[in-house]
Amino acid sequence: MTKKIFIAFLLIAAMVFFPQSFVVKSVIAQEGAVLDVNEIIKNVDPAKFTKAQIKEYYKNVEKKQAKGEGIVVNVISGKGKHKVTILTPASNPEKGYNVVLYTTQNATELNMKDGITFEGEVGRLSTWKGASIDIHGSYRK
Repeated sequence: MTKKIFIAFLLIAAMVFFPQSFVVKSVIAQEGAVLDVNEIIKNVDPAKFTKAQIKEYYKNVEKKQAKGEGIVVNVISGKGKHKVTILTPASNPEKGYNVVLYTTQNATELNMKDGITFEGEVGRLSTWKGASIDIHGSYRK
C-alpha cells in the first residue's frame, strides 16, 4: 500500500468512527474565521459529549473570536465592566442562560428580553447545569 493510499484510508476510517470530532476539528481549523457561539455551545454539551471530548474541543476555541445573538436574561453592572447573561438559540439550560458577555460598554440600557448581537473572545467554559461560555467583547441592540 502506498503512503498516500494509507493516509486516505486513515482519514476515511476517522470520519466513519469519529464523525462528530472530525467535523468539529475541520470547522475550527479555519484560521481567522469568527466562530458561531451556537456551534461552540452545541459542541460542549455535557449531555452529548464526554468531559475529555469537551476539554479537547475547548482547547481549539479558547481565545478565538466568536459571535452570536440572543435574549438578555440579566445585567449586572460592575466597576468599568458589565456582565450580561444571554440565552441563545443553541439550548435551553436549567440555569436560564448559556452565554455570559463581559463588556466595557454601558449595559445599563439593556432590559430583560432585549434581543442583542454580540462578538468577542471566547473565555471560560462552564458545564454546570448545561453548557455556557464567557465572551469578552461588545454587543449591539
